[in-house]
Amino acid sequence: MQHLIIGILLASLLLFCGYKLLRPFILEYLRQYRYRKILQRIAVLYQPHNPYLIAQAAKTKHADENLTYGEIELCAFLDLLAQVNPTQQDILYDLGSGAGKTVIAAKLRYPALTVKGIERLEPLCRLAQVVTPPDITNVYYINHDFLEINFSDATLIFINATGFSHALWEPLMAKLVQLKPTTKIILTSKTLPETAFIQHYAGMEKMNWGLCSTYIYEKK
Repeated sequence: MQHLIIGILLASLLLFCGYKLLRPFILEYLRQYRYRKILQRIAVLYQPHNPYLIAQAAKTKHADENLTYGEIELCAFLDLLAQVNPTQQDILYDLGSGAGKTVIAAKLRYPALTVKGIERLEPLCRLAQVVTPPDITNVYYINHDFLEINFSDATLIFINATGFSHALWEPLMAKLVQLKPTTKIILTSKTLPETAFIQHYAGMEKMNWGLCSTYIYEKK
């Protein structure tokens, strides 16, 4: 009997330890499964294209350190978006929308949402326009520097700011401080001042190169 009890305890311990080790992989699998239809459709839309190569070629014409191309994992982005719980009245801006993957992912998850992507590199903006299917409406791509665009109508903003220099971030933050109250901002790598924003979330999420700090703020 004693050996049986010890055996059961050892088996339980192994199962517990195994679960702890496997837990991150299990959770990631479940997250991928939850968004599988969105991921599958985006994979099909972008299958013939390589945004990284397009961005690299376009960067040769611009001597700007802020044009490094990077993507947040779409599952991570959609989880962050879910915390904000967008409504059909919301207007989402993606500042530095790249090839448009997050724009399309947001629309597929929240079809009634209005989404506007601002991207400085023309080839990436053109790719986003080309791959966006006609059944996805209320999507707008703006080929311009977001510092020169009025996005004060935003109720929700996503900023992948990991590669932003101080020279870019400071004037952008000055624009964010002027946003209307209750505007929500999903942000990577950078933080916003507590004097102007309420922080609702802080965590770590996957980018295409590794883990990255992520935040959700609300304008006071």
